[in-house]
Amino acid sequence: MNISQMINFKKASEICGGNKELFIQMMDLFVSISPGQFKRVHKAYDNGDYDELTAAAHDLKSSSSSFGGEILFDSALKLEQSSKKNLDLDTISFMIKEVEQNICDTIRIFNEENWQLYFEGDL
Repeated sequence: MNISQMINFKKASEICGGNKELFIQMMDLFVSISPGQFKRVHKAYDNGDYDELTAAAHDLKSSSSSFGGEILFDSALKLEQSSKKNLDLDTISFMIKEVEQNICDTIRIFNEENWQLYFEGDL
């Protein structure tokens, strides 16, 4: 997946008012909290706790929307909705793997310097 598919930089710029430094702060926050959020997802899955899984997926979804992470948002939304419906855990495990991959891809993109070419704002 390429950079512009993972992060909607136009939306991110709008959210941040074109302020690149604010975007960097938001991404730094995401990079620091997303591993803990994902651990919550795994723990809830391991415990078969659909309510906690729904809440953890919702938190990841919210975090990703704060910086325009649309692919991660979509996969977290799908996980949230599926856990609300109490779908079988085998089906949900595939969604968890997708969310994990999207978190890793998002962090990888942020760690690449060329993302700044896509951000519309005070470069």
